Amino acid sequence: MQVGAYERQEFAEWHGEDLGGGVVLALVTLEARMPGSPASVRERWAFTSRLRDARVVGVKADGDLERARAEAERLAGETTGAAGAKVARPRPRTS
Repeated sequence: MQVGAYERQEFAEWHGEDLGGGVVLALVTLEARMPGSPASVRERWAFTSRLRDARVVGVKADGDLERARAEAERLAGETTGAAGAKVARPRPRTS
């Protein structure tokens, strides 16, 4: 089945980590192949998801895994109090 520009695309590996404060970091390996090509593409991506009231309120993808982890940990720290209690800090909406 063709997916966008790729003939085949799949998440070959993934690891998810709950960082607290409604922040989840997923590190994934994407494998894909262009139509008519025997060669495969293999990329590593990080997806940072923010949850509020058991709903996803935002997802950010980043190809720089170290930068994504640092940002996810910063976000988790903003919403978790010093004693580990979760503190609700809604962010302003941007359109």
